[in-house]
Amino acid sequence: MKRFCIFATFMLTFFAFTPLFAAFNSTTVNGDIIVTDTETDLVWQKTYVSGKTWQQALSYCEELTYAGYSDWRLPNKNELSSLINYAKSNPASDFPDMPSEDFWSSTTYVMEYHPYDAWYVGFYKGNVEYHTMIYDYYVRCVRGGNNTANKEISHIKNEASPTKTLSWSQKAPNYMVWGDAIDYCKKLKEGGHNDWHLPTISELRTLIQNYPPTETGGKCKVTDSCLSNSCGNDACAVRDWDPTGKRNKLGDPDWFWSSSIQSDNPQEAWLVGFNGGFVGADFFDNEHAVRCVR
Repeated sequence: MKRFCIFATFMLTFFAFTPLFAAFNSTTVNGDIIVTDTETDLVWQKTYVSGKTWQQALSYCEELTYAGYSDWRLPNKNELSSLINYAKSNPASDFPDMPSEDFWSSTTYVMEYHPYDAWYVGFYKGNVEYHTMIYDYYVRCVRGGNNTANKEISHIKNEASPTKTLSWSQKAPNYMVWGDAIDYCKKLKEGGHNDWHLPTISELRTLIQNYPPTETGGKCKVTDSCLSNSCGNDACAVRDWDPTGKRNKLGDPDWFWSSSIQSDNPQEAWLVGFNGGFVGADFFDNEHAVRCVR
């Protein structure tokens, strides 16, 4: 019986760590090479870039037009991990011409003392770890996919949709650090929906009323397309405080997190103080109110 238990344990361990060998098909489209994983139907950018922080990696994939497609995204941790072949090293992957380097995923590492870390995959030996978002790692973008085991709800949006009618969740019951706010909205199931996300700063600003400088279209320059510290001009500040909540269309006078990170200071995210209509930024490890959007 003891020998059987040892054998069973070995078999469980073996199958738990046996990689799923993907079959990669390369195709040239409009002069660009794309690589399709036939196991997951994920379509990968054949080329890659280096030297990008996590925020820069997100923006790079979101803005990428490659092989005639513009719906590329930074892969989440599960998608990126699907390229690993643990039976190999240097590189630990069957992906064509994969360098033995560290690649960013879009997945944040949400813990109290790591509010500005994100997961990456190292393809020298197939390690999946997290690091501070300001580090420079490699980037390869992805699109499509139909394998639910490799999918995650996208939980960071960098651009609000100008044509979409926004629906807002109830205010979260507790104040929380930025990473927890991202995760809270990612996991929220409310009103029969599970596609909530933490609002971008442009989305959050649509709730400001009775303060023209920071209302949508006002002189405050902080928007989804202007996220550097210099965008926080004088118009974003408030000199006429009103704690009644009348400057928030939903009546909350609190400070609320957005998902938008300062582009030149990736340890802070933009937020709105509805006790006046103030638009500013704060460190990820401070706690503020949360309301999700879809």
